[in-house]
Amino acid sequence: MTSQFIKRLLRFLIILSCTGVGIAICAGSIEWYRLGSPGITIPMVTLLVAYICLGLLFALIGLAISNRLADILMERGNTLMQKFVTLPFPQLMSAVLCMILGLLVAALLTNVVRFMGASIFTTAFSAILYVCLGAFGYTIGYVRSKDFQAYLSSFLHTPQRTFHRKTHRAARKGAQRGVPDKLLDASALIDGRIVDLIRIGFIEGDIIIPQFIIEELHHIADSQDPSKKARGQRGLDTIAALQKQSGTRIRTMQENSEDTLETDVRLLRLSRDIGGVVITGDSNLAKVASVSSLPVLNLHELAGILRPVVLPGQTLTALIVKEGREAGQGIAYMEDGTMIVVENGRSHVGETMELTVTSSLQTNAGRMVFAKAG
Repeated sequence: MTSQFIKRLLRFLIILSCTGVGIAICAGSIEWYRLGSPGITIPMVTLLVAYICLGLLFALIGLAISNRLADILMERGNTLMQKFVTLPFPQLMSAVLCMILGLLVAALLTNVVRFMGASIFTTAFSAILYVCLGAFGYTIGYVRSKDFQAYLSSFLHTPQRTFHRKTHRAARKGAQRGVPDKLLDASALIDGRIVDLIRIGFIEGDIIIPQFIIEELHHIADSQDPSKKARGQRGLDTIAALQKQSGTRIRTMQENSEDTLETDVRLLRLSRDIGGVVITGDSNLAKVASVSSLPVLNLHELAGILRPVVLPGQTLTALIVKEGREAGQGIAYMEDGTMIVVENGRSHVGETMELTVTSSLQTNAGRMVFAKAG
């Protein structure tokens, strides 16, 4: 119903516009005739008939083309509307603001042109100025919207994605004062334990999440692999949880240079440039940082250190969950996840028993405790 009404309205406006064009052509022709023959007087009836005939002729032309022209206008209008609806709001605002700037420049130039005197040529030139500069401004704003947003954000010092940006210079000053900033990598954000560590005050200084780390998490979250998708979403959820913590200074930081190096290399380079400390759950990254003499905090090493110390002869209560690899062995776990190898525990799988610690062993994978049942 609405579509039909709009089409009828467009057809009416097209016919009315064509009628106006016919009357305007008639008026121009009569004026041209009078200038060529100044002594001749045209009767009023003749003028009236000329206006009516030429107006009706162009009205019929408008009627003939109105249906097809209305369909074209509606199709183009719907395409344009869909484009505006799907256009990101920042990009739309950038294009509109630049278009307004173009129209303001056109208005200033039009005022200069008017000093030459009013004529059909100055009017046409002004109309062309408005159309060209408005379209030029909109195009520039649409194409360069990201640059425009970045400049406006840095000029007004506005936050981006509810974070505050931190410059390399400010970060280096913080490091010189003895409180270096902490840079989080993707593995630390996916791990999620960093939220509790920051909440209870174990982490000092500003928390910096580099922009390329956020982009990496978005890329992982968009993966078709369900496990990767879940990991990426968990990392983004960790960022959201950090934002909600009161009293925590979360910052983003963009590198001064754009390159295609691996994320780990860029992170270590950024850490070196600002004197920051990398917090990671990636053991390989931690090793590379240590070899490069860069400070690093490994969440897995921290978790291993915080595991409770068990001594030979100590009694534990644990559920034997499965059989061990050797004959007669059973496997149980402490509350922190430490594995307990239980001697003579195979026959007690599924039972909760008191175990006596005999020894413990520290491995690359973590601490392993040996105990015997009963």
